[in-house]
Amino acid sequence: MLTRARLGALMTVSVLLLAACGGDDDPTIQPENGGGDAATQVAMVDNNFAPSSIELPAGEEVTISTPNNGQNPHSFTIDDLDVDTGVIEGGESTEVTFTVPEGETQYYCTVHGAEVMSGTLTGA
Repeated sequence: MLTRARLGALMTVSVLLLAACGGDDDPTIQPENGGGDAATQVAMVDNNFAPSSIELPAGEEVTISTPNNGQNPHSFTIDDLDVDTGVIEGGESTEVTFTVPEGETQYYCTVHGAEVMSGTLTGA
């Protein structure tokens, strides 16, 4: 049975963990500079992209940094734009540059497949 002190400590730790998990992280990246050459980052962690969606200006040339922050190998691939980083090992990073198309385009990891690890680029 938990003592009152242990219960209080457990509740405090739980609140701190919940606060750390919450936050104001927006799952969609939008360009900060509002024009010109937009640059952003899409990190790969084990079996997902962070963020899972990107909104950038259509017609703009962008450079996406793609660090692999996970343990598993990953790629950042956009078939419609002929963009493919190739396999990126854990702890490594690369960049890709392309012109943002209008509308929605899927990016995915060729190692895990689009069904498991994908995201959406929206050119607006």
